[in-house]
Parts: sequence; structure tokens; C-alpha cells
Amino acid sequence: MEQITVEQAYRAMLCLLQDILRRGNVDVEWLFFSYAGLLTDGCPADPAAWDDWLKAIEDAKRGEPGPMNTDLLARRSSAAREGGAQT
Repeated sequence: MEQITVEQAYRAMLCLLQDILRRGNVDVEWLFFSYAGLLTDGCPADPAAWDDWLKAIEDAKRGEPGPMNTDLLARRSSAAREGGAQT
């Protein structure tokens, strides 16, 4: 298995989280226990999560994410203050 740097791993995590947040409302419990959880055999609980993770690693190796997506953060903060869904 190819090795990546600590910085690339961190960037991959950010890429994955940004991709998930762009999809819309995310239930945090689902995110950690269903999507990102591992089964006893070490496989992801959600098979699609592995493909998403591999894509995030490739994105990170290309230097993604770039500067923080402040537009995405602003929309989420606004939606949280209003108690509604993000757009």
C-alpha cells in the first residue's frame, strides 16, 4: 500500500469532510457510526465510504483542499443560526 505524508492524510480527511458536507444535511451520528465506522473485519460499514476515502487521498496528493472554503462555512453557519437546512 502506498504511503502518504501526515499532511496528505490530514488534507484527505478535510477533502472527505468537505465532500460529505456539500451533499447537504448530514446526521453526525450516521457519519461516525455508519458511514465512517469499521466492521470487525476491518472493512468500512458503508462500502461507498472506501471509494470516497480513496478519492479524498488522490485529491489530497494533488494539494487539495486549497484555502478554506469560506463560502461553504458561511452557508452552514447561517443555516445553523436560523435552525434550518443549508442551501
